[in-house]
Amino acid sequence: MLAASRNGGSRRAIPLPLDRPLEAREARGLLASVLLGVIEGALDPTTARTIGYLLQVERKIAEAGELERRITILEDAVQRGDGGACPR
Repeated sequence: MLAASRNGGSRRAIPLPLDRPLEAREARGLLASVLLGVIEGALDPTTARTIGYLLQVERKIAEAGELERRITILEDAVQRGDGGACPR
């Protein structure tokens, strides 16, 4: 058993943007850091799983927001009568 697991892992903070969703490259970087932390024994696997889960939740929220934005654009286009033109 890893010493970090017994002790609850390290308590280093990772600064994250709180005012916007993570960009894909930021999420990949965070996952790479988490994996490295687990491999090196600096981060316990339970914490790593929690981070992975929260990143999945973040991704789903971002996807839902993008779908809402696109639906709004389509609904506006239909109301204006130019349903054939769909800006992205």
